[in-house]
Amino acid sequence: MMIASSFPKKCISVINGAPTWTVFFLLDILDDFLCVTINTCPRLFTGGETFFDKPVFSGLRDNSLRSQRKSAVFTFLRSFLFPAREVANRWSDCGCKSCVSWTNTDKLNVIVKQPSISQDVLMSNKPVQNVIFIHGLLASSSYWTNTVFEYLPETTEKTNYRYFAVDLLGFGDSPKPRDCRYSLKEHVEMIEKSVISPNNLTSFHVVAHSMGCIIAVALAAKLSGSVKSVALVAPPYFADSKGGASCDALNVIAEKKLWPLTSFFSAMKIPTAITELTKHTHQSVWHSMHNVICGGAKFTDKHIGMLINSGVKINVIHGDKDDVVPIDCLWNMKAKFPAVEVEVIAGTDHSSVIMSRREVFIAKLVCLWAA
Repeated sequence: MMIASSFPKKCISVINGAPTWTVFFLLDILDDFLCVTINTCPRLFTGGETFFDKPVFSGLRDNSLRSQRKSAVFTFLRSFLFPAREVANRWSDCGCKSCVSWTNTDKLNVIVKQPSISQDVLMSNKPVQNVIFIHGLLASSSYWTNTVFEYLPETTEKTNYRYFAVDLLGFGDSPKPRDCRYSLKEHVEMIEKSVISPNNLTSFHVVAHSMGCIIAVALAAKLSGSVKSVALVAPPYFADSKGGASCDALNVIAEKKLWPLTSFFSAMKIPTAITELTKHTHQSVWHSMHNVICGGAKFTDKHIGMLINSGVKINVIHGDKDDVVPIDCLWNMKAKFPAVEVEVIAGTDHSSVIMSRREVFIAKLVCLWAA
């Protein structure tokens, strides 16, 4: 009976997995083919000598004449198969103010929201609470400014608030250098250079989503004496108990799996996603994915431990329907660090954990900042 009852489930699993297996099997074949082709074509069309061009006996052929003939033939074929065309500008090369604005600065783009300057506020002598918001992969500062900034209180009975939403290096309107590895260290240093130092932030809170959580924890650990609290939403956490956190992160985040089309915009609102797709480069996304999410995973345990030892409050929020970052990441973090406060939001995913409950989310943050 046990075998009979489990048989339908196995059939369903096989049927659901068949398209994924087929697609990635074909992609693996294509990958092998392209590896061989890319290695061969440059030698073919540049007239480079291969193993088969070498004469069995020296002196049987005039190598010089043969090389000239071969070069002429391949030059003709190359011009015939690949005629010269005028190279059109890409969106990033169009030269408009929006596309090239980041080339005029070496600092990140930062959106600041603070209380309106008035005599009453100036005379109140209320302490100022600074809060830094860090977005995730394929997003920008608009993830926060278009969603939660309108609900953020500028001032309360006891405190004035100042908010900083930053475009990470390579995203939004921030610089996108080509000679950059977009490592965890570089992201942290740019936030220090663009937000903390210019504004003389001696104390601050950090709020981050998805990939931004890894950067936020690293930033907070580096400046643990200045950080008051850290709020993480859907953090991609992978315990480094066996030194394989980076590989675990890659296997989970970049799993060989066909996702529904709707999941493409799971981390953003669709109108925002369409706009932001043109505000990063392949290099910034590729390197941030591998050097922050995967490469930075092996440092997260160390950073969280430093924060806990420094008495910094860490609050983690995760949706139980998150398909991008599995909820197992939350339970693994709680098991490793019991001092971390966790909250599971039922019926929410990677995006709706904030989008569908903005006012509640802000109220939770304000309580955390006031504690």
